[in-house]
Amino acid sequence: MAIIELRDLEYQYEESDEKVLKGLNKKIHQGEWLSIIGANGSGKSTLSRLFNGLSQPTGGSVLVLGKKTTEEDSLQMIRREVGMVFQNPEHQFVAPTVRDDIAFGMENAGVPREVMLERIDEVSRWVNIEHILHMEPHRLSGGQKQRAAIAGILALRPQVMVFDESTSMLDPNGRKEILETMNRLCRESGLTIISITHYLEEAFMSDRIWFMKAGRIEKDVTTANIPDQLEWMEAEGMPLPYKYQLYREAKKRRIDIRTLRTMVEGE
Repeated sequence: MAIIELRDLEYQYEESDEKVLKGLNKKIHQGEWLSIIGANGSGKSTLSRLFNGLSQPTGGSVLVLGKKTTEEDSLQMIRREVGMVFQNPEHQFVAPTVRDDIAFGMENAGVPREVMLERIDEVSRWVNIEHILHMEPHRLSGGQKQRAAIAGILALRPQVMVFDESTSMLDPNGRKEILETMNRLCRESGLTIISITHYLEEAFMSDRIWFMKAGRIEKDVTTANIPDQLEWMEAEGMPLPYKYQLYREAKKRRIDIRTLRTMVEGE
């Protein structure tokens, strides 16, 4: 089932500017993990803001659960169903403690207090922040801040979570924490995950990858088919992770690659 659909989608900032997005027609399916990757200026971050109506198309449409983001009556529902996690979680904190911050969105949504308390306990366990609920958000590490921001969104029960370069400001440990959280949310709870990233290693963890270039989706491939795209990716200037470089070299030298294929596709 398509949870988000792009129909002839276009976007430009000013009438005189070149279009940032150009005639996109794609579907995102419920429960999948989609990574969107591309160079700066390819349109990927602009696209992320159209998924829940933070920005509106200048041509075509975005449909979430069959409703257009341009329909005023549907916008509140769409923003509840599609949560956004940004590059800098500091911009999402509004309360003095992590517990209060998780509660803030639910209070605005009219969630009863007893339900609110249950959800705070549940989502804090999901993202492993039970021990920091009493702390001030600005005193947390980068990875903890992102997990706290994720918890605040999870408490509202969205069906989709969009991560807009959410690991780019983190150290390796923080990045690992967030990727493990994303993996659990998709594989164990069935959330649809959309990840905007510069890192191929992160994209290879997902189910499907869109490669964007100059406002278009140049490639739409499953990660199982990545080994067949290595030459194209290198030609586009994307540095390959070591295991894929090894795979490519083995293929060039006509070495038996069955073991390598198992390794690459199985990790």
